[in-house]
Amino acid sequence: KNLESQSEADIDLHRANLQKWIEDHKNVHAHSVEMFRSVIAAGQNALRTSFLMNGGASVAILAFIGHLATTSPDKITLFSSALSIFVTGVLVSAVASGTTYLSQWFYASEDKYHKTGFGLNIVSIILGLGSYGVFAWGIYEAQNAFTNFT
Repeated sequence: KNLESQSEADIDLHRANLQKWIEDHKNVHAHSVEMFRSVIAAGQNALRTSFLMNGGASVAILAFIGHLATTSPDKITLFSSALSIFVTGVLVSAVASGTTYLSQWFYASEDKYHKTGFGLNIVSIILGLGSYGVFAWGIYEAQNAFTNFT
């Protein structure tokens, strides 16, 4: 439209609407950035928790096996599978952390790599959930070992 044919009030109204639109988009962008940060922080905490759970269980079982080596060496094999499972959980957590890094690296790259980043993000989530599953499996194996320990 021709701005000269509009009244000053109409032009001011258009300016106000444009400014409102700009501010609304700034708010939406700021909200998106904060949500992204919170998702990243939550994911890092979940991976850290998984790493600490599996790592702590590995250290506890290893210390117990070390004590068994001096008192009942024949019972060590009962706990070796639980130790292996917890150590595998640590490895799965570490790989999940690595794929998370790669995912973000691809997201930050050119647009043509965003699908790769998304795929790696899915892999990271699956590995993270898998590390919790491995921990549960390790608990089951450790419980069986303690049950059979006589």
